Amino acid sequence: NRLAMTEALRHEYLLYKRSGIRFALIILDVDHFKQVNDSYGHNTGDLVLQHIATLLTQSIRETDFVARFGGEEFIVLLPDTDDTAITVAEKIRTNIADSKFPEVKQITVSLGVAIADPQDHSEDDLIQRADIALYQAKNTGRNKTLLAEPPSK
Repeated sequence: NRLAMTEALRHEYLLYKRSGIRFALIILDVDHFKQVNDSYGHNTGDLVLQHIATLLTQSIRETDFVARFGGEEFIVLLPDTDDTAITVAEKIRTNIADSKFPEVKQITVSLGVAIADPQDHSEDDLIQRADIALYQAKNTGRNKTLLAEPPSK
């Protein structure tokens, strides 16, 4: 799943460099996921991740791509998307926060959104900017979406 995302992201970045068609990336992390595993067990944690994956696929377009990025992190690739990416991310956040999860009842996520920029030297720059925004969201209260700053020149 992660390998397929890496390939899709590389393709989208190269397409952007050639055509200028912008795309966006969302990285999301489940808030307080360790508490889920510690309190309810890893089987319940797995069910929570599966439920989140289902909610993610229901919240995006057919042309978008979602993958588990590692641990309790997911990454969403939004081709042909610019500033509307923040709206998609908020839809994801609220769909997850409003959903009832098995055993644990409610789960929230924090999200970082990055939009492709001419100053990005590779798709890794985009991932890094989204990741920084994600951790800013987590460090400022969780259950929120933050847009990454454009790269510095």
